[in-house]
Parts: sequence; structure tokens; C-alpha cells
Amino acid sequence: KKQLFICTANDNDFTSWVDLLGDGSNDIIPKEKIIITFDNTTTGGQYGGCMSDLRLGFENGFATPNKVQDEYENAKFTMTKDGNGLNRSDFTIDSNPTPTDNQIVGTIKTSGIYQETYHKIAHVFKKYNGGSDECCLWSSSGTREVSIELENTPMPNKLFARGNGYYGQTEITNVRVKKSIFIGEQEIQSEDFNVEKLEASSDTYGDYAFLFEISKQDQIVMKKELNLNPKNTKKYKKM
Repeated sequence: KKQLFICTANDNDFTSWVDLLGDGSNDIIPKEKIIITFDNTTTGGQYGGCMSDLRLGFENGFATPNKVQDEYENAKFTMTKDGNGLNRSDFTIDSNPTPTDNQIVGTIKTSGIYQETYHKIAHVFKKYNGGSDECCLWSSSGTREVSIELENTPMPNKLFARGNGYYGQTEITNVRVKKSIFIGEQEIQSEDFNVEKLEASSDTYGDYAFLFEISKQDQIVMKKELNLNPKNTKKYKKM
């Protein structure tokens, strides 16, 4: 199979290569992703407990959910960086949320969600005010991982969620945040960020509130690079 690569982007760290004779599947285009993961553990109530009010904070405050896929355990979403996220939750359901100006796009994933329409992971973005459809719900007690993946956006400086909902409570622990570079599905470089749990006033954030601050570490603490195949004509990083 013939390949003809051309460099389409070049900066101090990475280059992008497109195969002019291919269908795009072999293109070497680095993508930056922010990956936030945490553990969610049942602490009370029925089934596996709930979570709601999930928000990401930036320089001007918390972003507002805009559009969300109506999926049980793997949902794409957009948020508007308007600083008004704590006061609004009027997002709409969309089969393929696409960001516009001043918006971010991401995906949220988990497992073990109760298989009922009103408790999908998409409902984690709702503000909980006592309604049975204003939270996501896990099917059984225990600990499970929740992950948020953002593409091509500045690093958030805050993570907020309430471990509360109609059917019970949960606790959020072990928050990890990193910025990674991917080529296809291969992670080639990553940088861990500091995470600190903050006091969350019930007057501002409500009951069962969990608030975390995200900040940059002094240096890259983990870095991985692909091994180059000398027979491969593809180049991914300037030396």
C-alpha cells in the first residue's frame, strides 16, 4: 500500500501529518485531551445512590451545561463558559452536541447506572431540587469510577458536584486530573495536575457538596513517548 504524507501543522512540540493517498485512518494528528477521573461511593439511601449538579469551573466561574446526549453511561456534552453554572441547568438533549463560541465539549463515562430513563448519566448535569429525575442513579451500592474527557480546551480550575439525589447519597473521592496528548487512541504524553479538596458552603453549593481545586504542578511528573519504527514514514514529534 502506497503512502504519501504531508506536514499540515508544525509547532515547537508536535507536527501533524496527513496521508494524501489514504482515507484519513493513518493520519498523524496529535490531539490534546484533559482527563478527569474520580471515585463515587454509595453512602446512604436506596440502590447505589445519586449524583447531581456536576460543573466545571474556569476563570470566570462555573460553566453552564448546554447540550447533552441522552445516554445511560457514556454521554457527550457541551458547556458554555458563562460563569453562571451554579444557577442554571436548562440544557437540551442532543444526539451529537457540537460546541460553538465560548463552549467546551466533552464526554462523561461511568458504569452500573440504573436502567431507567430518568436516571441516565446525562442527568448528573441537572440541579437537584428534590425531583426524582434531577440526578443520575447507580443500580447498586459500592464504588465506581466516573471519568470526564475534554478536547481542545483550557484546563478547568474547579470541579464541583453534589453527591445527592432522590434515592440517596454518594461520596466523591480520589480525584485525578491530567492533560494528555493522543495520536489516535495512543497516549504519547501526559502531565498530572494537583487536586485539592475545598470546603463547600451549603449556603452556596447545597448539601452533600464536593468542591475541588485544580492547579498546575511545578513540572511534568509523567511523560510517555511512542517508539518510532524506522520503517515507518510517519513522523509525530520534532526532535
